[in-house]
Amino acid sequence: SGNLGRLLLKYSWPALVAMTLNALYAVVDRMFIGHGCGVDAMAGLQLAMPPLMLLTSFGPLIGVGHAAVLSIRLGAGDRVACEKLVGETVALKILLYVVLIPTLYLNLDGILSLCGADSVTPGAYACAKEYLKIVLFSYLFSHLAFGLSALQRAEGGALKSMMCMVVGFGTNLVLDPIFIFGFKMGIDGAAWATVIAMAASFLWALRYYLNG
Repeated sequence: SGNLGRLLLKYSWPALVAMTLNALYAVVDRMFIGHGCGVDAMAGLQLAMPPLMLLTSFGPLIGVGHAAVLSIRLGAGDRVACEKLVGETVALKILLYVVLIPTLYLNLDGILSLCGADSVTPGAYACAKEYLKIVLFSYLFSHLAFGLSALQRAEGGALKSMMCMVVGFGTNLVLDPIFIFGFKMGIDGAAWATVIAMAASFLWALRYYLNG
């Protein structure tokens, strides 16, 4: 209920900010990797992108779908169904993770070959494989953060949902230069920065539900 224009503004700008920051994850990684890790690392990161994009696409499949149903159930005043939807979202995210991540991890060579590994240098291939080995397992945090933030938005918490992305992006922005330049970790540093940033997003989203 309420004025349509004000509601549109209230819900659209936090979503736009969150989507922009989510897209900037890759831009920030490339910026620091390009300056601190060299050409092979940049090529390796590009080679690693297709499987990561495939994984990312499963986030909206569950998160946005459940958020839409949650809105309907909230409108009907069915609190029990809403609580079940939150549990179902988390369970399906974990199930997808258990099925997809080990499958990708055990077939990294074949997947990278399909993505064009034969056309890059051995150094670029090694960087891509190393990056994926670290980052793949963090996608549980990423998926849970996306799903829980989508549910928060469906409950009317547009700003709370946006903050999940702000926390993750901010963490990545701070840790990338520390790990790459400060600790001289190279592409591994960029990967670990991403892992910690995704975990921070998830913990921020989880905090909302743990607080009742």
